[in-house]
Amino acid sequence: EELLQAVDSQSWDTRIKRRVQHYGHAFDYAKLKIAEPGSAPEELPDFCRGVVGRIAATGFMPDMDQLTVNEYEPGVGIAFHVDAHSAFEDGIAAVTLGSGIVMEFRRPQLDSGGKVSMGRHHRLAPPPPSQDGGYGGSGESAVVSKNVWLPPRSLLVIRGEARYAWQHGIAWRK
Repeated sequence: EELLQAVDSQSWDTRIKRRVQHYGHAFDYAKLKIAEPGSAPEELPDFCRGVVGRIAATGFMPDMDQLTVNEYEPGVGIAFHVDAHSAFEDGIAAVTLGSGIVMEFRRPQLDSGGKVSMGRHHRLAPPPPSQDGGYGGSGESAVVSKNVWLPPRSLLVIRGEARYAWQHGIAWRK
């Protein structure tokens, strides 16, 4: 509760469909890349130092220099996507505060151009090949979907194949 109050006491960017705060680096949602320098405070805020320290202590993400806080109101979802390769290195951490949520992961099929379709955008990095050199035995990957319950106060880290070959999204609810 204390962390939520500290987050909410900061100013929010409301230019997209949800409220967002950026620290370290801001993300330009229109250009799908890191925004110009100076568009976000360079230092991570004091209120997140404890959480960042605990994440770093796991060894999964020892060097965190960027933080985006997203507020999702009940019922609000996010479209399936893979976070921009050019903007973020391998390893994205999500901490769920307030209430839990189901996040769905999908491994998309290859399109005819050999790219992985990521919703409106294409990423030039196809999923890593399987041991037989294909993308699922027959040369085409099946669409695989997995729902993951993220309870309040939980940490999700996506790296490697989960980071680059799987889309993630949250269903819109009425």
